Amino acid sequence: MFDARALGPLALAALLAGLASACEIGVGREPTSPTAAPEDDLAARVDLRQLTPRVLVHTSYRVLPNVGRFPSNGLLVCTRGEGALVDSAWGEQPTARLLELAKARGCPVKKAVFTHSHDDRTGGLATLFAAGVTLYATERTTTLLVHPGFRPEPIVSPQRLVLAGVEAEVLDPGPAHAPDNVVVSLPGEGLLFGGCMIKASDAKTLGNVADASLTTWPAALDAVAARYGTATVVVPGHGDPGGPELLAHTRALVAKALH
Repeated sequence: MFDARALGPLALAALLAGLASACEIGVGREPTSPTAAPEDDLAARVDLRQLTPRVLVHTSYRVLPNVGRFPSNGLLVCTRGEGALVDSAWGEQPTARLLELAKARGCPVKKAVFTHSHDDRTGGLATLFAAGVTLYATERTTTLLVHPGFRPEPIVSPQRLVLAGVEAEVLDPGPAHAPDNVVVSLPGEGLLFGGCMIKASDAKTLGNVADASLTTWPAALDAVAARYGTATVVVPGHGDPGGPELLAHTRALVAKALH
C-alpha cells in the first residue's frame, strides 16, 4: 500500500506534480451520463456509462493544446455493495468525484488496479490512498512512479484478482504504448480493458509515443489477441469502446507509424 505518512509535504506535492505525462491525443468521442458534472467543469467532471450489469466505464477529461477537450477512460466494477477501479480518473478532483459517484451507487471503492504509470491512469493516487483503497500495480509501474512510500500490492502477470466480486486477470503483454502497460480482462463480463495500448476506432494516430516501443507493440497486441481475442467489449484508454476489431485497428496504426 502507498503510505502517505512516509512523505513530507514537499515530497507529496512532487508526487502529484511529477506523475508521468498521459497517453493523450487520439481522437475519440466521450460517453455521456446523467451523473456528469456541469459541461464546463472539466476539473471535476466524471461521466459514467454502463457496459455490463456489473461494469461501467468512467470518463474524465483534460483540455490539451491543439486538441481541446480530451477524454480518458477507466472501469468501475460495482456489485455486492463494493466497488473497484481499473485506473483512477485523470486527476485528484475527478477521482474524488468518481469515489462519490461509486458510493452513491452503493459500491464504495475498495480496490484499484493501475494499468501503467502515466497520470491519466494514476493521477488520483493520493485521493485513492486517502480513501483507504488497496492499490495494485506491477513492479515496473511502481519503479517508474519513483515515489518513496508507494508500495502497492504487486501484480505478477498473468495475475488473477477478484474486483468487487468479479473475476479479473491482469496481463503484461510487453512494451507497447508504455514499457509497463498491462491489460485487464473480466472474462465473466466478456470485457477487456486495453488501456492506452489499444486505440479507439476513430483514432487516426497512436497519440503520445514518447514512452512507446513501436517495434514490440505488434507482439504485445498478438499476446493480447491470443488470450482475450474473444472479448465482446474492448475498452481503449481514450475514446469509445468497441469490439476485438480495435486490436486490428491499433495494429494498423502501429504499422503505419513504423513505415
